[in-house]
Amino acid sequence: MIGKVVLNYKIISLIGEGGMGKVYLAEHQSLGRLAAIKILLPELAKNEHIRQRFINEARTLSKLNHQNIVTLYDFSDAGDDLLLVMEYVEGISVDKMIEKTNAPIAEQRCMHIFKQVLEGFSYAHKRGIVHRDIKPANIVLQSDDTPKILDFGIAKIVEGDVKLTKTGTRMGSVVYMSPEQVMGREVDQRSDIYSLGVTLFEMIAGRIPYDTRTESEFDIQTKIVREPIPNIRSLIPSVSEAVESAITKSTQKDVNYRFQNCEEFIIALSRNTPAQLYDKTVIQQTSMNKTVFQSGPVNLSQNNSSKKNYLPIIGIGAAIVLAIVVLFYIISNNDNPDVEIVNADNQKLTATDKTRSTVDLNGYYEGTIKDGTRWIVKITGFDGKTFEGYNTIYWPSKGSGGLTTTFTGYYDKVTEEIIMNESDGKGSGRFTGMLSSGGKSIQGSWSRYSDGGSFDWDLRKLNNQQENVTRQGSEREQTTGNGKFPEASTRYLSASDLSGLSLYDLKIMRNEIFARHGYIFKTDDMRNHFESQSWYSGRYSNVENMLSDIEKSNVNFIKQYER
Repeated sequence: MIGKVVLNYKIISLIGEGGMGKVYLAEHQSLGRLAAIKILLPELAKNEHIRQRFINEARTLSKLNHQNIVTLYDFSDAGDDLLLVMEYVEGISVDKMIEKTNAPIAEQRCMHIFKQVLEGFSYAHKRGIVHRDIKPANIVLQSDDTPKILDFGIAKIVEGDVKLTKTGTRMGSVVYMSPEQVMGREVDQRSDIYSLGVTLFEMIAGRIPYDTRTESEFDIQTKIVREPIPNIRSLIPSVSEAVESAITKSTQKDVNYRFQNCEEFIIALSRNTPAQLYDKTVIQQTSMNKTVFQSGPVNLSQNNSSKKNYLPIIGIGAAIVLAIVVLFYIISNNDNPDVEIVNADNQKLTATDKTRSTVDLNGYYEGTIKDGTRWIVKITGFDGKTFEGYNTIYWPSKGSGGLTTTFTGYYDKVTEEIIMNESDGKGSGRFTGMLSSGGKSIQGSWSRYSDGGSFDWDLRKLNNQQENVTRQGSEREQTTGNGKFPEASTRYLSASDLSGLSLYDLKIMRNEIFARHGYIFKTDDMRNHFESQSWYSGRYSNVENMLSDIEKSNVNFIKQYER
């Protein structure tokens, strides 16, 4: 190809090659403008479906005009070749820069670069274009650190014909693929957001989240679908809370948990976190009849130079006394109306600021939603950001029985937004709301996945006594349902109890034992069967240790007849 003229561009040299084709440096014969020409593999060019997609996608990409996206100058599907003529960018790709320096990118510099990257993706996403193959190798940094995004829409051109690629794998580098890409599902802009979160992780940490030396591609794909990526602060403790939170949210497994667009991502990275605003505390005297605590670095220097001759031990002792006095004032006066809390800029902290660090979501919440429907929520495992639990909705139309679904959740302590994402299943949906009163109440709305139906809700946290009543009531409702074969949990079964039962009835009998303790079924037939039972309230994923001796014996006995 060297020396050949294509669309008035003379090919000068080979820049590189990959799984989709080769990239050449070329120069326009009349304008003298340099360009990068990407020629797709012959296997792709011969596929008629790809050729048609190529034309449609190339026309769309040619309309993109953004300073952070490489411009598509021209394209051709003539002859045996499919090729793209793109803007040539001088610089270094992000992955090569990390490899060359053998170090992560400093956070301040990284934010300057990454926010521009997000602006480029925001521009494309608003025009309905999804990248599908985001990775540091597709982001080139120019000399002034202006990033340029490569290969927009290229993955879509060959989508559906991945067997024709050189590697024979799905489009997109595995490490950066979203869970939905790994599972071969439909993708939208939120898939790009996941890949951007992994890319940000690598830029900040200087390494990818997985060990490709010891983990197979299958291992990595399994982790992408099932496990969160490593916490960035476990690798780089100095990372700001805003960046840590943004990486966590952008790489959530469920698309409904992630940022829904790049604007949300940018806003999250632009927030000032409490850890950055409030450092040490000193007493500041004012002319007002109030005591003011100011957040900021301690400064104990004296104007009188003679005081510098005091023995170091006296200075240390004074500092300790001062710290004790400050601590005493903070503890005793934090709720005193005559005490203001201010930050380093003398801005008064609100009551919300003072309670954020003490929020404890764990416990039971109860409230009513539309039509008098009662809702009980149990939150567990709250670590300051994430949590899990279950919720039971008691619909008037279902009588005393309730429908229980498990969920995982996320709490943003800066905005006090709370999100609960229910597991797949009957009636599951996504709850979004705001926390108030230091975690004592939650207000928000619920949207069903199945049909988008929604309604508002208002929950109040229960005290210990109320929790006990609610828990005991829920457990009674859960275990008192008769089901089809109540005897399986009350007495030892005999051969006469099982004779004549079909294999399906035997399966129901055995699984009812587990269902009475709230086992969450994973198979479709059992899940659908028990969710249709008014007495069933699925709650626990492992109930083996909750079975009585009678029930354990009966489970094994029933299994013998199922063979």
